[in-house]
Amino acid sequence: MITALGTLLRKPTSFMLLGVAVAAMAGLVYLGDEPSFKYRVIGVSVLHGLDVSLRAKIYILSIFGGICFILAFLLRLKPPKNLLPNITLSPKLSVIVATLLACNLALYGVSENAVFLSASYALVYLTVMAIFLNRFSINDHGSNSIWIIIILAYQLTVTGYCLAGQVYRFDPQFVAIFTLVLLVSFALFNSVNSEKIGSKRTAALAYALSPLVALPLTIVVANEAQYALLVRFGMAVSSWWVWVVLLGLVACSIVSLYLKKTLKVPPGNHEPETENVLGNLLNLIYFPILIGSNVVLTEYSNVLLYTGFHDFFHGGEEIVPIQQFLQFGSIPYIDFIPPHGLFDMLPQLFYQLLNNSVDYRESLLWGQGYMIGWLPRSLAAILIYYFLSKFLTHKVAFLVLLFLPIYHLIHPYYVFLTLPIYALCNSKGSFGQWLVLWSAVAFLFLWRIDFGIAATVAAVFTCLTWRLSNHPAGMIRRSLFALSVVVLISGGLFLFLCFIRQQSPLGILENVIDYARIITLATAYTEFIGKIDLSAVLQYALLPAFSVIYLSYFLYLIIYHRTSHPLHRVAAFMAVASLVISVRSLNRHSHYEGVFNPYFFVLIAALLPVLIMQTKVTLRAALFLFVCSASYAALPKSTSFFYYFFYDRPLASQYVGLASDRGLVKLHSGPVSRGRVKPKSLGVENTVSFLQSYLHGEESFYDFSNSPLLYALAQKKLPSYHMEKLAQVSDNLQNNLLVKLREEHDEGRLPLTIFRQNNPSWDAVDGVNSEITSYRMAEFVYENFVPCVNIDNYEIWLSRKVDVEGSCEDHIRKHWPEHDKRPNPDKKGLNPIVQVPEVFELRQLPYVWANYDDADPITSIADAQDIEIVPVPGWEDRQFELKILQVLASKSGSYIHLKIRSEKEGVAELSYADGNGFRFDILSGGARDYLIRVSAQHAWYEEGFQTMLLRSEFSIELLSARFIPGD
Repeated sequence: MITALGTLLRKPTSFMLLGVAVAAMAGLVYLGDEPSFKYRVIGVSVLHGLDVSLRAKIYILSIFGGICFILAFLLRLKPPKNLLPNITLSPKLSVIVATLLACNLALYGVSENAVFLSASYALVYLTVMAIFLNRFSINDHGSNSIWIIIILAYQLTVTGYCLAGQVYRFDPQFVAIFTLVLLVSFALFNSVNSEKIGSKRTAALAYALSPLVALPLTIVVANEAQYALLVRFGMAVSSWWVWVVLLGLVACSIVSLYLKKTLKVPPGNHEPETENVLGNLLNLIYFPILIGSNVVLTEYSNVLLYTGFHDFFHGGEEIVPIQQFLQFGSIPYIDFIPPHGLFDMLPQLFYQLLNNSVDYRESLLWGQGYMIGWLPRSLAAILIYYFLSKFLTHKVAFLVLLFLPIYHLIHPYYVFLTLPIYALCNSKGSFGQWLVLWSAVAFLFLWRIDFGIAATVAAVFTCLTWRLSNHPAGMIRRSLFALSVVVLISGGLFLFLCFIRQQSPLGILENVIDYARIITLATAYTEFIGKIDLSAVLQYALLPAFSVIYLSYFLYLIIYHRTSHPLHRVAAFMAVASLVISVRSLNRHSHYEGVFNPYFFVLIAALLPVLIMQTKVTLRAALFLFVCSASYAALPKSTSFFYYFFYDRPLASQYVGLASDRGLVKLHSGPVSRGRVKPKSLGVENTVSFLQSYLHGEESFYDFSNSPLLYALAQKKLPSYHMEKLAQVSDNLQNNLLVKLREEHDEGRLPLTIFRQNNPSWDAVDGVNSEITSYRMAEFVYENFVPCVNIDNYEIWLSRKVDVEGSCEDHIRKHWPEHDKRPNPDKKGLNPIVQVPEVFELRQLPYVWANYDDADPITSIADAQDIEIVPVPGWEDRQFELKILQVLASKSGSYIHLKIRSEKEGVAELSYADGNGFRFDILSGGARDYLIRVSAQHAWYEEGFQTMLLRSEFSIELLSARFIPGD
């Protein structure tokens, strides 16, 4: 059977037929798709009557179909004898440097960005200096010694600039000083006779001097250590003294490393090749530390210019998880789910563990999960260097990182997706390899759920294809055993944490799965292409085609040759992960939003010449550099506020001091005062002061205003499992959250709710009111809280259990004495809430509710419970007065059910109570049911109205109208 299957797989007709079947399936899915409301997910796209999962289905089927057709074409070709190229690259650096120079000059001509011109000057200078040093070198230890001398001289020069408090750029002054330092270093090197000291002592010296490459980092460490000593132990010392101590440690480490190496290396014939030793030192220590330190010096700042980042929603995403963990011991994924996972916590955690800052905003000073800040950026740069070294030589990877815009290949935001690939670079497929692979995948699930999904699919694909490439069955057993070990350990830890927290493991898993699904679908745009332009074609057609072409070629190697090189598996892993994670760009962060996300597509395009082209290795590397440069020139830049995350700056301006205009890195002459967040004012000081004064002990508040940052600012506990109200768009999540909130409210720990920001962008995200997306949560607030006052534009609603004597404003003043102590208290926004009429834009939601709601309230509610609404005769057929004939028994879960026939499509409005109401779409094509949840509006809870008015832009036929109480 296996032989027959292998024969079938080698036939191009099989894949041609499979491709036709997949294409037909895609057509049927598109033609037969209707809005799905199976899981009661309410988001922007559902309001438009579109099921965005259709896009993902068509996209996935197109990928499968494309691979089938290309595979059929490849199998028809007569396979060449040496199809699998030799991937080990050893290009001549002169060709690579010349190619880099040409690329930079071309990019300067395209963009007129001075960074590329400066990079060209730097390349020419370094090339000339390297030739000069090599020409006049007395020692014969090879070019690696020259590389090490240049790097150490560069780092010494940069350190001097930092100590002098100067911004360093590759300008004439820097070049002159650097040249002087380099020549002095070279003279010292030449003064040592290599024949007298022996090669082992030369290698030991290079090893011992390696701490000097991190010398600029000691300035950053000194500043951070000085601040930690101040806040932890009250020791007000100068950063200069801390730096002197660090310098002493560096000197001691140099001596100890030299002695260790000279004693460790055996004499005689057992001495290692000096050039090999120096090469390993250069590749594994000098290059990555230089790259990382330059990122740190570019990104580092001693103070945080914090203005709420984007807003109080995204600011909460970044800070609240670490605040809940450190202040209340809340366990991620058990007590609450961070919006993105540990992505939102790890960089901040390192800062807090060192400084234990009261102002949690300070934790962003070292960076955050979006790879903003010196700590995550430097880590990402080092990971990218090691990754590219798998395909290129270390020197080429180093030069490419310094002198080309590599963000279009692997943006730091996605760099952790490369972690599993380090287990794929060996052909043995040992248990240890698979253990590393599945452990990395498990970490990625905790880091970001969508990253974990992409890594899982890519790892499974790699595992299966590895088995097909003539590897023994034992490899699969080892892989499954390693997977079982990882699952058992992580699952056991999860069950243990659930047990000590008295949480339901199945309930938590259900919440996590729902959350992942909702983030993918419910927050999607109905449109993802604003217009057909170069950006849209590249993002949705050309770039995915690179991954499809490569995966087809990879599968061809597996099917026909039954073999694959380890680096082919690495590239295949990246291609699959790219295609999986790019589904997100079809929904939220898309071309429509102005965000361009090439992910790893361009990387695959750049690797195609390296992996497939039958050319010399030097030409392959040159072609790789050409694709890198062409991608930067051709790909558009982001035009939205996401520019800070995606592809807005050439990498050279970040990894080399060529055109850096960021903050100055220097040693502080005096102690840094407590508090490093500037400016401190966010415009919500009164709200925070009120929350801290009004809430006592375990009391907290429920944020319905999309402002989770307030939890961190007021240092209060998050009362819910999800901090993002944008995710509360399904019955399952809302019902689970209601259980927890009702418990908190019943026990008196939830005395107030912050209902609105009075900011349309956040009270109605993407034009959809929060009361519609989170309708059950809104009704919970209406039932248990009453409007009170506005503070800093925030609506404060008090629990109905609170005993309010007199006016609500007087009650707030009584329990917030700090208010009257503030200057000009009347200008601080403490005002009674005045109800404003609400008109919610429902779009097609009433149609979706009525036709695709699993709860089916139209037929499930018995007729005896209906309260008929009678149109008043005599009105025109574009306007109907509807009267409710009896007093309402229940307000929560109340629907108005309309049956309307129309020959046109347009907009209708249902209004009541002096301007409150809903606008929704009328569809053509016979009689249709419309189900409007009127209880989503607070005005529905007000007494004194029994009349509603239905207006339409054109003539309609109202067949029936009724009120359905409760669900």
